[in-house]
Amino acid sequence: MRNNLFKEGGANSVKRTGPDEYTMSISIPSDEDGRRARECPNDNCSPGYFKVKGVTGITEDQETAFCPYGRHEEEPSDFITKEQIRYAEDLVAMKHKKVKH
Repeated sequence: MRNNLFKEGGANSVKRTGPDEYTMSISIPSDEDGRRARECPNDNCSPGYFKVKGVTGITEDQETAFCPYGRHEEEPSDFITKEQIRYAEDLVAMKHKKVKH
C-alpha cells in the first residue's frame, strides 16, 4: 500500500508537509472582467458579497483585508466564499481519486 495521498509537484505545486498533511496551490477562477468573488466573514454584514480585481498594487504580503460594506477586518484568506471552498474541496477530491493506491 502506498503512503502518499497525492503525487508531489505538478500544476498545483503539491508538497507533503507531514504524515497526513499536504499543501497545494489552487487558482480560483475569475469572472470575464478579471474579478474574484469575496464574502465578508461577518455573518451580520449585508450584503457581504463583493468582487475584487486581482491586481491591487500591493507588493508586500497583505496582512489585513477589509469588507467594503461594514469595514470588517480579517486576514485576506478569511474572505473566501463558500462556493470557492466547495470548488477547492472538489478539486482536491478529484486529484485524490487520480492517485493510485
